[in-house]
Amino acid sequence: EDYARSIYRTGLEALTLGDYPLAIQNYNFSQAMQPEMPQPAADQGYIYFTQKKWPQSIDCYKQAVAVNKLLLKRTVEYNSFPETKSGIALDLANTLTNLGVVYKESGNNLLALHSYQEAISYYPNHLDARFNIAVLFWNNDWNKVQQVLEEILKIDPGNSRAQQYLATVYRSVAVNKR
Repeated sequence: EDYARSIYRTGLEALTLGDYPLAIQNYNFSQAMQPEMPQPAADQGYIYFTQKKWPQSIDCYKQAVAVNKLLLKRTVEYNSFPETKSGIALDLANTLTNLGVVYKESGNNLLALHSYQEAISYYPNHLDARFNIAVLFWNNDWNKVQQVLEEILKIDPGNSRAQQYLATVYRSVAVNKR
């Protein structure tokens, strides 16, 4: 496992330097050695996302989601510490949120919404997933946008981004009522 993580870190360095082929090569190698490590697949999903290779990105993120779900299931089976379970749930929610972004960018808003909602089901305080839901409904359903932004402010009352966007929503609703 340590060797697989070392290879993964080498891939991460290549990613940071913009050497995507070398990063993918190292990620594939680390996954072959340690298939229950979600980070290489998620990072490959990011690489393909930046290249607008939607199907490949989706496949990689789905693979990372599956591994994270397996790891989360094991935290229950092994009666792991709450911090361990929470960390894996957050990683899963982040990966689902990233998958949702790929779905949105590829034109599938319904699957994007499903991914964001699933992220929230695993990590209820996941603000990025909530913001992305608001983005999906922006200019289409101001009531839904308002509801989502208000939920964010219940979780994080000082969230200036949610406050700013909510003010915009209130102005938009007022203009539309005229």
